[in-house]
Amino acid sequence: MSIKRVFLDVETTGLDPNINGIWQIGAILDVDGKILGEFNQKMTVFPSKKVDNMADLTGSNFEFLKDLPLASEGLRLFKAWLKSRINPYDKSDK
Repeated sequence: MSIKRVFLDVETTGLDPNINGIWQIGAILDVDGKILGEFNQKMTVFPSKKVDNMADLTGSNFEFLKDLPLASEGLRLFKAWLKSRINPYDKSDK
């Protein structure tokens, strides 16, 4: 039986979940130690709100985020990526 794993990495605009959010999702699909897929999506969390300390935390700045897709689109793309690689109706495909 194969072992399928997804390694997930997220980058946030800060540490407070009440005012900060995820601006990048990265993932790697590993099956039996072999990388079979990669996902990387940068996105705008709060398009109208400036994130003051983002450069300190991530090395990126607010201007960089302004032209990226919205976070909702990034999440949709990530869900589609997962769905295309994992069959939710096949117990052996987990």
